[in-house]
Amino acid sequence: MLILLLGAASLAADDVAAGGELPDLAAQSWRPAIDSGRFLGLTEASPLDARSTARVILSYTADPLVYHAAPGGTMPEKTVLVGDITQLDLLAGHRFGLVRVGVHLPLLVASGDAASSEVGLGDAAADVRVSLVDGREQRIGFALSSRVGLPTATTTLPVGSPGARWDVEADLDVNVGRGLLAFNVGNRVQPSADLENVAWGNQGYIRSGAAVPFNQERTGAALEVDAAWSWRDLGNAAAWPVEGRISGWQALGSNGLTLRAGVGTGFTSAPTAPRLRALLSLSYQPAAKLVEAPVVAVEPVVEPVVEPEPVVVEPVVVPEPVVVPEPEPVLVEPTPVAIDGTRLDIAGQVRFRTNEATLLPESQSVLDEVSALLNAHPELTLVRIEGHTDTRGSAAYNLDLSSRRAASVRARLIEGGIAAERLVAEGFGEGRPLVTELTDADRARNRRVEFHVVERSDGAGEAELIEKSDTLRPTDGGEH
Repeated sequence: MLILLLGAASLAADDVAAGGELPDLAAQSWRPAIDSGRFLGLTEASPLDARSTARVILSYTADPLVYHAAPGGTMPEKTVLVGDITQLDLLAGHRFGLVRVGVHLPLLVASGDAASSEVGLGDAAADVRVSLVDGREQRIGFALSSRVGLPTATTTLPVGSPGARWDVEADLDVNVGRGLLAFNVGNRVQPSADLENVAWGNQGYIRSGAAVPFNQERTGAALEVDAAWSWRDLGNAAAWPVEGRISGWQALGSNGLTLRAGVGTGFTSAPTAPRLRALLSLSYQPAAKLVEAPVVAVEPVVEPVVEPEPVVVEPVVVPEPVVVPEPEPVLVEPTPVAIDGTRLDIAGQVRFRTNEATLLPESQSVLDEVSALLNAHPELTLVRIEGHTDTRGSAAYNLDLSSRRAASVRARLIEGGIAAERLVAEGFGEGRPLVTELTDADRARNRRVEFHVVERSDGAGEAELIEKSDTLRPTDGGEH
């Protein structure tokens, strides 16, 4: 299978490489991200909802290693040492809480000239990231990460490092409205190499990017810029490779598959800054709710079952066995969602990523209970899903955010089997607060989703609805 994949890669030759020894440095120094949700190269500080991820990236790089001789040197003014690289990157990651580990295996075809094409393995790598601040809950996410590259390249052309490489970096995410700003700042320890015009060796680097999602986060665009420098030759422009890329993504259905495409170019003539880089990626990042939601959903069922047992024992001990109020708590216990007048009273909270309409995995158990109640009460023919925000941000932005969040909840309930004509979504922004915002706790209460009964097939009035809800309302309705 490996031979077939490599044999399928196409290759175009460029200028002829000069004779003599080739430099001991890695022409393909760009590294793809293990599991970034928005970028091809940047490492995002905040963990994805998915536990396990996989990514395949097919790329073409033109002139990644071009030698520009110093004035008066013995080499030609311009020599292409590595003209083209067609590469297939296989990446996989798994998250243990806020710690993610990953592996990277590159398969490549490289050429120095038309007569020196080689097929082989690139430098494999292992990667770990520890998220210290989760940007899914905060405006800012922060992580420390490290990647170790092994000298596993099997080609004679300089596409791999002659020794091990070690990257250590700090990763920062900043949520700005719908968008995300991301920054990686790090240091790379790698073997040294001396060219006629540059002293290559350990590098510092900065990667930065901005991403903007559209269409309920399913589509988006991103801009990335990478800059690196050799600590051995800081004052030399030839030791500063700089590259920029633009890319976009599109989710394919609801199965966790996402297609990404990007194109970029180098802005300097330094080694490893290519004339062109084109990328096509397919990633698999399944929603974590498939694993986590059942665990959360068991909690409301198990806890109430434990409570009635001691309550049942007490009436048996008290000499009044005739008073059997226990069946009423037994009727109450199974559901944390009830009909309270013209509103569905939910005990939990529907939660989203900060400044986004993406539902967090812990929201699934609440929505499962809402779906169960709607299925059990077909007389509720139309329910309005209301989105509400706190007062941070502009009123226009909050109105849009609340509308998108309400639409996300409606879409998830429809996916769960509720008929679309029974649901309508509407956002109210910051216009209907529950409390005056003085603290973070106040703001958290105002950020909410509510469910209101608009139409019923049985034509029940307000008083009758409230009377019926008395037998369904849980003893502790929770915070709304």
